[in-house]
Amino acid sequence: MLLGILVRYPYLTSKDAFPFGDGGLFVEMIYAIKDNNYILPNYVYFNGYEIPFAYPPLGFYLALLSAKIFGLSILQSVQILPVVINLLTIISFVLLASELTRDKVELFLCSGIFSIVLQVYLWTAKGGGISRSPGFLFTVLTLYLFLLYQKQDKILYLILSAIAFGLATASHLEWGLISFASLLVFILFFKRYKTKHDIYSLSIFGIVSLLATIPWWGTVIYKFGVTPFISAWNVAEMDLYQFFEKFFFGTLFRVTIFSTKDYFLPVFGIIGFISACFSKDRILLPIWLLITYIAAPKNSPISGLLPLAILIGIGLRNIDKGLLYLSEKLKINFSQRFQPNISIVYLFVLMFLSIPQLFNKPILPILAPIERTAMEYVKENTTSDAKFIILTPSDWYSADAAEWFPYLAQRQSLTTPQGLEWISAMEFNKIVEQVTILSQMVRNEQSGAELGQLVTYVEDNFSSYDFVAIFANNIESTFGGFLETGNYEVFYRKSDALILRWLKIKNDKRYKTKKSVSFMMRLAGNRKMTGIIKMHVMKIYAQSRVNIFIRLDCV
Repeated sequence: MLLGILVRYPYLTSKDAFPFGDGGLFVEMIYAIKDNNYILPNYVYFNGYEIPFAYPPLGFYLALLSAKIFGLSILQSVQILPVVINLLTIISFVLLASELTRDKVELFLCSGIFSIVLQVYLWTAKGGGISRSPGFLFTVLTLYLFLLYQKQDKILYLILSAIAFGLATASHLEWGLISFASLLVFILFFKRYKTKHDIYSLSIFGIVSLLATIPWWGTVIYKFGVTPFISAWNVAEMDLYQFFEKFFFGTLFRVTIFSTKDYFLPVFGIIGFISACFSKDRILLPIWLLITYIAAPKNSPISGLLPLAILIGIGLRNIDKGLLYLSEKLKINFSQRFQPNISIVYLFVLMFLSIPQLFNKPILPILAPIERTAMEYVKENTTSDAKFIILTPSDWYSADAAEWFPYLAQRQSLTTPQGLEWISAMEFNKIVEQVTILSQMVRNEQSGAELGQLVTYVEDNFSSYDFVAIFANNIESTFGGFLETGNYEVFYRKSDALILRWLKIKNDKRYKTKKSVSFMMRLAGNRKMTGIIKMHVMKIYAQSRVNIFIRLDCV
């Protein structure tokens, strides 16, 4: 617990009363509940869309409750509460691990690793963690209480486990799915459920879980049917190529302490995995890890953190056993008081190298005041129907500026997919694909690898927009080649924020420039497309002059 507090200290003591990372959509949902007298509203209005309120709401009610009790603003509650819940998750994990480890050394190792691994708080300490963090906590409690029931056969533990499972599902659908998959592994591994009494116990578990969650999903199905859930599922699914690609690249084991430093933790996880596969009473752990990957492959390795942390502890312990075996072969005798516990030394070295840095500076980003000021300027100086294209160097899931923009600016962003998963999986995936290309172009522009491609991509793929807002480090007004076309003017500019107004004439497509032609020709050349490029020249007379347009048809 102390390790967890040290690592999360910057997030608990930040002077900036604003959530880390994402959270704009969830803050909008929290206010929607509050404005509806704390009853689930039919819709939440975000980013120009009327979104069915189908999202699991428990975390939002916890945020409202904590804000009320402690006199916090909603933003402060969304900033602090996910971190506090994440600390409680560490305590719950220690209890769970105590039921699955062989000795105190293993328990100490896996608990220490779990406390400092980045992936444990990467998504749960963010503003968006207001739903993820309770889901994680109640998943751990579900499994711990279920293990107690299996070992002690007390019906109270079964009921508490069922309630925890219901709360996990009512917090975050994916953690609910991970809980369910993990429970199946436990049921099959312990092979207890064969008699009528056992089936009766499982029936109680199911009924209690349904009762704990029916106020949410029952209301949603009554209002909207199952359509929102189907749409969200279609967004979450992964094709077989992606599934096996992530699997064979070892994503299950890729946990780190910093963003790019793993200190051999994946190696120890693999050692523990192999070791457990050859142990009859430990085969549960590798099977559990694999099942969590199957249940939630997109979220790996986070989905498998519980078994993985224990496997890393086992892997480290096996290093000690290997050294002891080697010393016996070499006839090196150790006293009873001293045993070669290299694993504990490793953990202390790991803490020595990481804790000072993690204590002093947070890894998770926070939306910069410059970016928030720019969004406030947009809110005060543009019409309510203005549409924006938000460009950042980050992929869609970590583009915090794009996710916060609809809430802070109260304007529509055409490059923010969040929320659309409940309306249209097709539209969601379309925006994700566009943002993937745009974010790479922004990174290329920043590095100088490719210049001036942003404007051509934007103009070729978007038509109904009014502004382009770029949030990146130290950008110049010429960034992306927009001003060079003569179709844009600077609307707002600071060091890390550039907002350009598009000088368009509505319903007039004649803004297309020769740059689009050159872009298409480069694209054709890069793809080595075969065929004939036909050039059609069309004369259009308007305002007493001739406008010549060039259209490329690639056959």
